[in-house]
Amino acid sequence: MKNNSQEVEQILFDIMRHFNFRRNYEVAKYFKVTPQTLSGWIKNGQIPAKHLIKYNNEIKDKINQSTPNELEKNLKKVDVFKESKNQKKISLKELKSYILKNILILIGLPIIIISSMTIYVFFIAEPVYTSISKVLPVSEDGSSSNSFSGVAAELGISIP
Repeated sequence: MKNNSQEVEQILFDIMRHFNFRRNYEVAKYFKVTPQTLSGWIKNGQIPAKHLIKYNNEIKDKINQSTPNELEKNLKKVDVFKESKNQKKISLKELKSYILKNILILIGLPIIIISSMTIYVFFIAEPVYTSISKVLPVSEDGSSSNSFSGVAAELGISIP
């Protein structure tokens, strides 16, 4: 069954509004298809018959039977969603007053944390010292390669 793309988009919009879906992939899950398939339906302007039957049986009849008050409530839900997407812009004056109201948290908290860490590190925590030493054998002529060869030979390693 063929529809133009506006009708397909209207059907998808009805489904989204009915189930409070926000994304096309949710509609694709409803029809048990991939999101790419759903995009193909929109592009081609047609929905397969078995999916149209599902839409007609489950949603279209309920939309036609619903009272105008129910339709108005559903439209208000959509409007509320659109409004929540539009974030309120804050002026510089409002930002300044917000910062001044919360100055204790913004400045006091870091100072308290830094002070407590400083007191812990310098006065409470025990210092930990690590020492590493290496002993290298030195031969009589000042080169250490002969001694290494001797030690290696004792261990069974042949070094030229």
